[in-house]
Parts: sequence; structure tokens; C-alpha cells
Amino acid sequence: MRTTQHSASRLAVGLYRVSAAEQGQSGLGLEAQQASVRAFVAAQGWTLAAEFSDIASGKDDRRPGFQAPLAQR
Repeated sequence: MRTTQHSASRLAVGLYRVSAAEQGQSGLGLEAQQASVRAFVAAQGWTLAAEFSDIASGKDDRRPGFQAPLAQR
């Protein structure tokens, strides 16, 4: 029996967050997170459909950057 593989494109959404502007200077900033996610997505052969970011505590899930992709489902 022969199997057929379907090549469906996988989509990814990047969500980046830092707690304070000072984190950007530590190497853990938004730009570093974006570069890492973009490289991973490219290596997987996926498509980065959207990117969102927040500069806020991770304890609050009402952050605009967190809520935006959920609202688009």
C-alpha cells in the first residue's frame, strides 16, 4: 500500500515578553527573543504568521500582546 504525504504549511505565532526595559540590556530582550524564534521557525520550515510583544509582568495574562493572538483564533 502506498501512502501519500500532504505538505501542509505549519503556522507559528511569536509571543515575546520582558518584565522591564532593563532586560533588553541583559541579552534577554525582545530583539534577542525575536531572533531566536525566527531562527527556530525558519529551521522547522514553518511560516511565522504574526508576532506580538509585551513589556509587562508575566503574572498578568491581561497583557495586550498576550490577549491579541487569543482574540484572533
